Amino acid sequence: MANFYDDDKLTENESLEEKDETVESNESLSESQEESLMTFDQPAQETAEDTDNDNASEQSSSEENRKSEDSDTEYAQDSEKPKKEKKGLNISKKTKIIVSVTVVATVLVLLLGVMLPILLYHAPRIFVKTAEDFVAGDKVGAVGKYFYSLDKDISCDTLTLENGNVYSIDMNKHDITVTNDFNIVCTEERTGTLYIGTRKNDTTYNNKKATLKAKTIIINAPNLDVVIAADVVAESIDVTAKSFAIANSRNGEYSKLDINITAQAVKFNGNISASAGSAINITECANIVVNGVKIESTLNIKTSSSLTALKGSQISTLNLDDTSTASIAGSVSLVNGGKQVVMEIGHNCNTYENINSLVIFRDSNKGSTIKNCRAVIWVEQLAKPLDINIEEVNGKIYCVVSAVQYASSYNYYVNDELVSEANKSTRLDITSYVKEAGKYNIKVKPVGNYVSGMDLSENNSGTMYVDGEAISTDYNCVFTLQAPQNLKVTKQDGQYILSFDSVLHAETYKIIIDGKEIKRSDASKTTEDITQYLAGVGNHSIRVQALNSNSNIHNSEESMTSCSVTASLEAVTGITAELQDENGAINVKWQGVANGFEYEVSLQVNGKNTVVVGRTSVLNEDGSVAFVINLDDLGIEYSSADTYKIIVKAVGHGYYTDSVVAYVNLGSNANA
Repeated sequence: MANFYDDDKLTENESLEEKDETVESNESLSESQEESLMTFDQPAQETAEDTDNDNASEQSSSEENRKSEDSDTEYAQDSEKPKKEKKGLNISKKTKIIVSVTVVATVLVLLLGVMLPILLYHAPRIFVKTAEDFVAGDKVGAVGKYFYSLDKDISCDTLTLENGNVYSIDMNKHDITVTNDFNIVCTEERTGTLYIGTRKNDTTYNNKKATLKAKTIIINAPNLDVVIAADVVAESIDVTAKSFAIANSRNGEYSKLDINITAQAVKFNGNISASAGSAINITECANIVVNGVKIESTLNIKTSSSLTALKGSQISTLNLDDTSTASIAGSVSLVNGGKQVVMEIGHNCNTYENINSLVIFRDSNKGSTIKNCRAVIWVEQLAKPLDINIEEVNGKIYCVVSAVQYASSYNYYVNDELVSEANKSTRLDITSYVKEAGKYNIKVKPVGNYVSGMDLSENNSGTMYVDGEAISTDYNCVFTLQAPQNLKVTKQDGQYILSFDSVLHAETYKIIIDGKEIKRSDASKTTEDITQYLAGVGNHSIRVQALNSNSNIHNSEESMTSCSVTASLEAVTGITAELQDENGAINVKWQGVANGFEYEVSLQVNGKNTVVVGRTSVLNEDGSVAFVINLDDLGIEYSSADTYKIIVKAVGHGYYTDSVVAYVNLGSNANA
C-alpha cells in the first residue's frame, strides 16, 4: 500500500522534506560549489555538538547558581538581616540568554508539533520504496493532484500503473529498473501532464541522476501530455498520448531501440542513441520537433505528419510518406520521400530522394545528390537595393529606391514606421509622413515571393526569393532647384541611352553612375550614352543633379533611376556520353561554366520527343559535372539500334539567363 504522510511517518517525512528543500535551493550550484557546501556542513554539525555541550554546562551552572541563591536566602534568614537590605538574585547575563533561547525553542517545538503534521498530511507525495508502493489507494484525483516520490532505487520484473494509479513520478535522483514491461495505461477521461524524472517544481522535471530502464515501455494515455525527462534505456517504446516529449534515450544492452508514437505533438529534447536497424515511427502528428539534438535511429514520419528539425539537430535517415512534410535547419544524411521538404538556412544534407516538392535555401555552395524529385525549388535572398534617394518636386517629397531584380514589391518605412506595404512601385510620395522640418530616416526593403510555411507542393522547379536587406537614408527638408524628372534608360542598337526632363534655370547637369561622376562632353544636354559606364551584369544606379553657378540659386537634389544588365550563361563544353552497362545506364559528363550553379539534362530517343531527365548542382574538383541517366527509371528499354541525344544547358539565375544547349549523340547511328 502507498505510504502517505501520516502521524507515524512525521519524523521521516520531515527529514525528507528538509532534504528536498535543501536540494531545490541548491539545484544551480556547480560541483565545486556543492563540494564547498559539503565542506561547510561538517563544521555546522560540530558547532551544534559544541552548543549542546555548552547548553549542558550552562544548565549545570544554572543549577549551581540556583543552589547558591537558596543558600544565600537561608543565610539571610538565619542572620535576621533587615529584608530591605536583601540583594536581588545573582543571575549571569549568559544564563539569561540561555533561558530566553530555551523558552523560544520550546514555543517553536510546540507550534511545529501542531502545524507540521497538518502541512505534511496535505502534501501531495506518495512515497515509494518498493514497486508495490506505486498504488494510489484511496487518494484518487486529477493527474496533477498527487505524485509518486522515490525513496530509493526501484527494481522489479514488471510494473503497471493503470487509470486511478497514474500520477507523475519524481525519480528524486533515483533509478527505476524493470526487467520486462513497464506499462502506463490511462484510458479514462483524465487530462493533464504526466511527468517522469527528477522533480524541481510542479511543472519542471529533469534527468538529473535519474534513469528509467525497461525492456519494453508501453504508454497508452490518449488524453494526457506525457513528458519523460529521465534518461531512458529500452528495447522498444510504444506511446499513445495527446502529446509526448522525451529526453536522452538509448538501447543500452539491448540489440536495438524501436519507438512507435501516436500523438498530436512530439518533442525530442535529448539524444536518441541507438544501434543500426533501430527506428522511430510517428503517425498522424501535426507537430514533431527535434530540439537541436542527435537522433541515430531511422525516423519514419507517416500520415499527414509535419516535422521541424531546429538548428543543431542531427538526424541519420528521414523517411516521409507522400502526405507528410518537413522543415530542416539541422543536418540529415538522407531525406527520402515527402509531400514537401524545406531545407532551411544552415541545413546540411547529402542526398534527397523521391520528394514531391524539395525547397532548398541556397546559403552554401556545398553540392548534394538529388534523385527522382518532382520539383526542386531553390530559395535565394534578394539583393539589397543599391541606392535610395529623396526628391522634392512641386511641393511633394518622394522616396525613390533602385529596383532589385525579382523583387515582387517594396516596404517603405519612415522613422521605422511601416507606411506602405507590398508597394510594387520604386517611387513613393512620403509628403504626408514628413509633416515638420527636421531629420527623418527613410528605409526601403525589397519583398520576395517566398514566405515561410507556404505550400509549394504543386509548384514546378525554379527559383524563389526571400526579402532582401533594407537600405536607408536620412532626409532634411530643403527647397532648391527642382530635381530632374522622368529619368529613364532605353536600349537602342545595343547602346544604353539616359534621358531626363530639363529643369528651369539649370545651366548644367551632373550625372553619377554607381557612385562615380562621369565626364560629359556637353553637360547642358538632357541625354547621354552611358553604355561604357555600365560595367558587368547586375543593378546599376544612375543619379542626375541640376546645377547653377549663381550663388543665389541652390543646386537641386539628385534624381535617381536604375537599370539592370543581364547576360546569357556560356554553353557547356566538353560534353561526353558513354554507355555504362547493358541495362541502359548512360554516364554523361561536361565542363561546368562560369557563374553556372545548376544544369538541366534532357534526353531525345531516335529524334522524337525530348524529355527532361533531371537537374544537378554537383561540381567536381576539376570543374567537371557528371550525371547518370537510368533508362529503366524512365521506362525506356535500351536498344543498341537506337540513337540517344543527350542535351545539357546551364540554368539561369540572378542576372544570368539560360545558356544555349549543348548536346552529344550516342548509339549505332549517332553520326548518321
